[in-house]
Amino acid sequence: MANEFPFEISPMFEGERVRKDDMFVELAGPKSRGFELVRAAGLDEIEDGKFTLIGPDLSQMQDGSRHPYAMIYRVAGKLLEPDLEAIVERRNHDFPNYI
Repeated sequence: MANEFPFEISPMFEGERVRKDDMFVELAGPKSRGFELVRAAGLDEIEDGKFTLIGPDLSQMQDGSRHPYAMIYRVAGKLLEPDLEAIVERRNHDFPNYI
């Protein structure tokens, strides 16, 4: 399968830091608000692959600016139960560290 992303993804990048001078914008962080939330839903409530952007796209942000950022996931599956939300949330927090 070809890589669909314009960057490398691997556990070997875990723990690396992106320094302020290397960032285009800061999304959440120590000087702005941010959170991740996962909510289980029924299979009939989810449209696979759909996402909704609320707020400006990266192309509309100024270099060096800071923005609040939230990732809210609605997930569904035959075996997915609400008590698994925290596990999915932790994994979604881990994966960006592989970029």
